Amino acid sequence: GAGGGTMAGPMENEGPLDFLRRLPHFTLMRHTIQQQPTQLPVLLQQLGRTNPQLLSLINQNQAAFVTAINEPVEQPALEEAIRQVQEMEQSAPPPTDPPPGTITV
Repeated sequence: GAGGGTMAGPMENEGPLDFLRRLPHFTLMRHTIQQQPTQLPVLLQQLGRTNPQLLSLINQNQAAFVTAINEPVEQPALEEAIRQVQEMEQSAPPPTDPPPGTITV
C-alpha cells in the first residue's frame, strides 16, 4: 500500500510549502519548469545560493514540492505574478546607490 506516515490527501490545507503558491516568483518558476523541465536543477541551484533555508525546506518536502510545481499555471495568475515581480524589482533600491549622507553632484 501507500505507507509513509504522511497524511497527504486532496484536502492538504496546511502543507509546509503552501506559502510558495502565494509567491509570484514561485508562479514564474512553475511556469518555466512546466515549459522547460530541464531548467529545474538550474533554478534549484540558484535558489540554494539566494535562499538556502527555502531549498532545505524543499528538500525535506520533495513530494509536496513536486505536487506544487506540477500544478497548472493559469494565464491570469502568470500575468499577475509577472506584474508583481516587476513591481518588486522596481521598488527595490538599486545596489549602486551611494550610502545615505553622501552628496552627489
